[in-house]
Amino acid sequence: MGKNHFKKYIWMLDTIYRSGGIRKEDIIRKWEKSAMNDEGTTIAERTFRENIVAIETIFDVSIGCNASNGYTYYIENSEELSKGRVKNWLLTSFSINNMMAESKQLVNRIHFERIPCGNEHLTTLVQAIKENVCLKITRQGFGDDAPSVTILKLYGIKVFKQRWYLVGVPHYCEKIKTFALDRIHQIELTKEHFDMPEGFDLDTLYHNHYGIIMDLEEHPIDTIRIKAKNTKDYHQVDYLRTLPLHHSQKEVERHNEYSIFEVKLSPSYDFIQEILSKGEEVEILSPEWFREEVASYARSLYNMYKDSIANLDKRDAEEKSKE
Repeated sequence: MGKNHFKKYIWMLDTIYRSGGIRKEDIIRKWEKSAMNDEGTTIAERTFRENIVAIETIFDVSIGCNASNGYTYYIENSEELSKGRVKNWLLTSFSINNMMAESKQLVNRIHFERIPCGNEHLTTLVQAIKENVCLKITRQGFGDDAPSVTILKLYGIKVFKQRWYLVGVPHYCEKIKTFALDRIHQIELTKEHFDMPEGFDLDTLYHNHYGIIMDLEEHPIDTIRIKAKNTKDYHQVDYLRTLPLHHSQKEVERHNEYSIFEVKLSPSYDFIQEILSKGEEVEILSPEWFREEVASYARSLYNMYKDSIANLDKRDAEEKSKE
């Protein structure tokens, strides 16, 4: 499956999904006029059904055809797209790019975060997942002196902080590892197949984790109590209510100026970075071992900026003395 085929499949899925029901003739006509069709191809009548079957297989959706309504095509299980987070993220991202390509007025009025490259490998990755084929990846991680080659049993793909990660078992160990897609220079399909562990599920694998780091030995699963404050300028309580840190998050206490939340997870480095990014509006209350670990990072920050802090304190004292 080539890159252009994959792009066409996503376009067709997005078009059918957004329309709620669309005739084959209209799909073909829209594709011929689409800005995403940069090679000016058409969708042949004889291969239209093959495209539908490929979309159903790749994205695990069911596409129906309503003969009583002019033979319109529609997504039978559209709710599954919203449940599948990677599929939903991929479809939403493509849909926005598609709309921007169709309307030049949008180009300068929608601004995206820069997302690291690697999208050119998605076609190969989808094929590897479908066929359980080992990958040969050439990668150079941050801090590595030179690229290295790894044979990888690809279990799945995870998106975190707008970055793609490969999740699988490399040839040099029997533990599941993650590899950032933007650090991979080359990906090749091998002829070696592997058996997926029975019942494997990415959501289950990361159920008790935040981000991509899994280090249960250093950070055992625990219940983390978090105090979030609403201030004049920042409303962390409201943010956490609308965008929870973790699926396990519960608001256990409510007060006028703050709330207490609990999450149950392995508080790895990814989670620590998220907590620190929220500044003084969020405080770890317990367990004490994790509070001390966060405090050690806060102390390092203080030592880094202590000269400037001393200057601020001096300036504040001078301003206060003038009152």
